[in-house]
Amino acid sequence: MSPDKWTETQKGRAAILFREYPEIDKAFSLSHSLRMIFLQRCSKEEGRKSIA
Repeated sequence: MSPDKWTETQKGRAAILFREYPEIDKAFSLSHSLRMIFLQRCSKEEGRKSIA
């Protein structure tokens, strides 16, 4: 789920989780970025450039 759809409780829990485990924060950020690339309507080449 996108962070902009989180409830206030979920935001608070995520803040604690990401503060205590920065690796999870990085992994979530990368997976969210990849998800956003797939949601865009673009060519394969544009998608490859976004990933790079």
